[in-house]
Amino acid sequence: MSPSQGFFNVQNMIRRILLILVVLAVPAGLAGASQALADKANPPIPHHEPIVVQLSLAPAPNAAEAQEQDGGNHD
Repeated sequence: MSPSQGFFNVQNMIRRILLILVVLAVPAGLAGASQALADKANPPIPHHEPIVVQLSLAPAPNAAEAQEQDGGNHD
């Protein structure tokens, strides 16, 4: 093996490593830029207390049957 051949192998290996790093860095950079734009477009909402809604209980099945038997009218 001549000395120049070994140099080219190292140079090719360095090029491949740099190419791999670029290929991995581009999506990360795009994701970071995209997140920065999203944060600028939609600023974070300030924290507020959650809204609590109290639901009423469903009527008992027996109560519904009693209304049907009575006709449902209480005039």
